[in-house]
This record gives sequence, structure tokens and C-alpha cells, in this order.
Amino acid sequence: MIGCMQCEMCGSEIIGKSYRILIEGSELTVCANCLRYGTVLDEEGSKRIFSGMKGKKKGRRSIFDEIVDELVLDYGTKVRKAREEKGWSCEELAKRINERESLIKKVEREDIRPDDALRRKLESVLSIKLTEGIEEANPQRKRVERRLTLGDIVSLKRK
Repeated sequence: MIGCMQCEMCGSEIIGKSYRILIEGSELTVCANCLRYGTVLDEEGSKRIFSGMKGKKKGRRSIFDEIVDELVLDYGTKVRKAREEKGWSCEELAKRINERESLIKKVEREDIRPDDALRRKLESVLSIKLTEGIEEANPQRKRVERRLTLGDIVSLKRK
């Protein structure tokens, strides 16, 4: 039986050809998707001409660019109030969403933040929304007119 090989960069199973690349002095065995992060090496370990990152002027993408919703600040209170409005105990809510009662209590006390799967279950069964758009959570500040400071007055007086 042939052992499956994993990409040392992303951890996925390498299907097809694996590649040896050099990244900041370290040699890694990677899949075709991760080639661009380093310089490809020959079988002998010498550098090839192709280097995935050189010459590309793409900016790095941040994970924060993909986030569109944020958990509301009072998520625990919202969950507790919605549960109580339905007349359910923590135990009953836990059974309905197939989770532990202790987890529900921790969410209501805001000891833990629910992950996306738990958040979706709670929103669905309680008919509530626990997220808000980032624009709503952090409204962009309007441009405020700049007023004179003491430093500005001292600068004006010296002139």
C-alpha cells in the first residue's frame, strides 16, 4: 500500500505530482497550489528559474477582508431572552439543537463565543439574529471639521 503524502504547507493530500520548494531557507514538499509561495527546486536540490512569488505585485489578502458579519455584543442576553420567550429551559434548548446544556449556559453567560455552526443553530431554532454587518457594528466616522488647538495658536503667534 502506498502511503498518502500531505502538503507540508497547507496540509491537504497531494494528488498527482509533489514539488520541493525553498521558503526562507527551508525545503518543503508541497502540492501544486502551494508552489507560488517559494522557489521550486530540482530533484538534485538546486534552484529552478521559476519562483512563484517573485515578480508578482499582488497584495496579500487578509482574512479580515472576507468577514462581513460580526457577533452582536449582547449575544448571551439575546439567546436567554429568546429561549425564555419560548418557555424553554436550557436543557430543552440544548436537546432541540443537539448540544450540551452546559454549552448553552456558557453562551448565555457569554463565557464563550458560539462558533458559526452553533450560532446558526441558535438563530434558526430561536428565530433571532446574532450577527450584524460590520458597517452596522463600526459605522465609519463622519469627517469632523478640525478645530484649532493650543499648538496651532502658538504656531500662529510665532509667525
